Parts: sequence; C-alpha cells; structure tokens
Amino acid sequence: MKHAAQLQGPEADELWAQVDRELVDQAVTVPWSIPRKRVLVSERVGNFQGHPLWGTLFDQLRVR
Repeated sequence: MKHAAQLQGPEADELWAQVDRELVDQAVTVPWSIPRKRVLVSERVGNFQGHPLWGTLFDQLRVR
C-alpha cells in the first residue's frame, strides 16, 4: 500500500487492484441478509400475509 500510494497512473492502479484482491481473499465473510422463507399455499387460501419477524399471519388467512 505504501508503494502504491507513491505511484501514479496505470502502475498505481495495478498495485491497488492487487492490494484489493489480497485483502478480499483474506477477508472473513459475514452474511448481511436475512434468508427468505418460502411458504406454499393452496389456491383456496386468500389474503395471505407474511411478517418478517412473526412469519405467516394466520389470523389474516381466509380458506375456502
């Protein structure tokens, strides 16, 4: 990084790209999203509502 900071132009760009690749390769991965919950419902079910915390809102369902 010190060497790349002293350079300018294409040489500096290549060194910064190499620094970036090395840092990314050593990084710990952390999931930043919530996995989607899949819900299967019948054609008879109406007014299906899901909540991100409570899941399926059963009191809102209509079944024919």
